[in-house]
Amino acid sequence: MKKAARATALILLIANLAYGQCEKLFDFKEGTSWKWANYDKKGKLLSKTFQRVEKFTQTGNGFAATVSVVQTDKEGAQGPKITMDMTCKEGVLYYDMKKFVPDEYLKDDEGGTTIAIEGKNLELPINMQPGDVLPDASVTMRLGSADSPMGLKMTVDIFNRKVEGQENLHTPAGQFDCLIIRQTIKTKAVVTFQMTSKEWFQPDVGMVKSETYNKKGKLTGYAILTEFRK
Repeated sequence: MKKAARATALILLIANLAYGQCEKLFDFKEGTSWKWANYDKKGKLLSKTFQRVEKFTQTGNGFAATVSVVQTDKEGAQGPKITMDMTCKEGVLYYDMKKFVPDEYLKDDEGGTTIAIEGKNLELPINMQPGDVLPDASVTMRLGSADSPMGLKMTVDIFNRKVEGQENLHTPAGQFDCLIIRQTIKTKAVVTFQMTSKEWFQPDVGMVKSETYNKKGKLTGYAILTEFRK
């Protein structure tokens, strides 16, 4: 259960971080990096997230990129490194939801327990406009030994994705002219819980700010870009 909980938290984190990596990413290069600070609803620092382009290759109809994501807690202790393989084809960015879980979470080190992952890729058109509706995405984790009838199935669905507007936003990393995406995220396992996220991003930079809300619409936390280098 601890593995599944950690994996779910990382999926929700990266779902918020992956926006905006296609439009003008051709100008990026290996070593391009982003830093975010993550806060609770009262503005208390919880953690920091660092994302870096490890490999970038232009293709005939887009690009392929390998991006690493590392999170540290407020004391600086580092969590597991995640590597995402992202591609852009004919104006749409695709990345594999199955890659959002670190390999070490899939290891069989809890008395025969294993985790199997499958998912529907998250898509992001490079020329989004306010009012656009975006495709759903999902990832499913099956926890339990292969021969056990008591295995746990956990599904994270990302839906109701819509570009709802634009806003000029000032952050520690600078001032950005952002598009805004709102989406619903539902996690189903032993219990079901649902949240809404709202992201501000500039297409040639990536995510600039993200807020999360509970099912009643109350703010539960937010992340903000503190550094961008390329």
